Amino acid sequence: MSKIKVYVAHAMTGKMKDELVREAEYTTRQLQAYGFEVLDPIVAENIQDVHEPLVQLDSETLERHWRRDKEMLKEADLMLDFNACNKSDGVAKELGYTRFCLWKPVIRVFPNCGINISRIEDDVIVETLPEAIQIMNEKYGSFVKLHMWRQKMLDRSFNNWIAEQNKMNERYGITTSLVGVA
Repeated sequence: MSKIKVYVAHAMTGKMKDELVREAEYTTRQLQAYGFEVLDPIVAENIQDVHEPLVQLDSETLERHWRRDKEMLKEADLMLDFNACNKSDGVAKELGYTRFCLWKPVIRVFPNCGINISRIEDDVIVETLPEAIQIMNEKYGSFVKLHMWRQKMLDRSFNNWIAEQNKMNERYGITTSLVGVA
């Protein structure tokens, strides 16, 4: 039987490579212990276990990694934002793509988040990885649970989304009309 796939997003640029490797090992070990399959850009990029900062990539390499990351996000069932804490442009784009384009759940480990828009808009924000894993199992830990979450989310949001698209189409003179479900 297929496992639930989790894409783990990390703030990476400027962090020490060996610390990134330890972070990926930790999240992978914990998630796999609870039966999740892990998709991780640190592993995919084969970050070396050396004590030096991960430097900004050239634009060609960055585009190649972003295309790969988007493919992994499409493959994943969930996204785990691990301690990016709204300080990573890449994680912000991954979060937006996953939640607002692919319409998949996002779980965030965000210590000391405080009161902010993330608390209003995000699916789950917790302080620690064990808390995240517990909620992932409870809310999204099977394909039946993912089905129920997605169905509720679509029932709540899809027709409103279609209506907003049609308003913009009308405003900009686009003749294509999108039709929601009854």
